[in-house]
Amino acid sequence: MSLLKFQCDTYTKFKMFFTIFFIFILTGLAVGEEALRNGANDIIVVHRSDGGFVSTRWDVKFGKLHSLLISRMEIQDSGYAAFKGSSDKYMTSHHLEELNLKPGLNKGKFVAPQLGVVIPFNVFLYEENDKIVFTDIDGTITQSDIKGHVMPHFGLTAEHPAVVELFSRIKEQGYHVIYLTSRSISQDAETKEYLFEMLQNLYL
Repeated sequence: MSLLKFQCDTYTKFKMFFTIFFIFILTGLAVGEEALRNGANDIIVVHRSDGGFVSTRWDVKFGKLHSLLISRMEIQDSGYAAFKGSSDKYMTSHHLEELNLKPGLNKGKFVAPQLGVVIPFNVFLYEENDKIVFTDIDGTITQSDIKGHVMPHFGLTAEHPAVVELFSRIKEQGYHVIYLTSRSISQDAETKEYLFEMLQNLYL
């Protein structure tokens, strides 16, 4: 009986150690790869009632660290881009108006020809009185931060029960859902795949 208990305790500790060790490996790989990966946040633009426009930050990161000019933005030594002549990442109302955005989804891309890099992103145009719901991802949609980062690599969604149904009902009520996250900008593609492919496919 005591031998069986010892074996179970040893197995449990080994399993816990292996899990933690494996998470450390995944985390280390993600940190090491970040300098090599590209990424961009989607942009929210709001058409204000006074006729002006305002947007969230235009965040983009190029994995290769060079200083090149791309349209109105410049790639800094860190790999992040900012508007020329400043460290600002916001566009003026006038420049936003020049984009001629249509309501809802607009497709965009950051292009660095000399690097051979194209990073797609989305720009969403909303009116000031549109109904919007903001939500976090890890720990809110996923069961925990760790599960949200690790489980999708194994094809597991690890979402809270009925969370997809909840957001579907929110959308049916005419709300736009905006996802906020502290994940690295270089994880944008896999985060979108998790939200809009893995989770959606559960209910097809």
